[in-house]
Amino acid sequence: MRLSDGALARIEEDLARKALPEAGWARWADRPLVLVPEPLLFEKLLRPETPEALGRGLQEVLRLGQGVRELVAAFRARVARLVAETAPFRLPGPPPETLGETGFLTREEFARGAKRLNGEDQPDSDFSHANAEYGRLYWGRILAALG
Repeated sequence: MRLSDGALARIEEDLARKALPEAGWARWADRPLVLVPEPLLFEKLLRPETPEALGRGLQEVLRLGQGVRELVAAFRARVARLVAETAPFRLPGPPPETLGETGFLTREEFARGAKRLNGEDQPDSDFSHANAEYGRLYWGRILAALG
């Protein structure tokens, strides 16, 4: 199945719109504003034992190979551009050193030792919460975006 360019553009616009906070952001428009998205999903989705359909679907996409990394990078860049055109936000991407071989999944090492707000460890079945090292690296990106 292939998406038309128009369908892909509508998906991108919808994602950009969902990335923006409620309309109240406008009162802070005279300050630098940074949107920090949650971490990209982790490579552990690609483990053979991962039961989630998403993991199996990603494995299939990666088997297709050619252009997947470039397609995802272009998609993320277009969403970031749409966000920037809509509001005075800066949208730093994930620290490049945290990305795995796919170019769009976070290396598994940045999930190890991740904690919940109550101090308990994140379960291994969690694919989107990062550890303190990831946070340290991302803070560098946030500070750079603030100028």
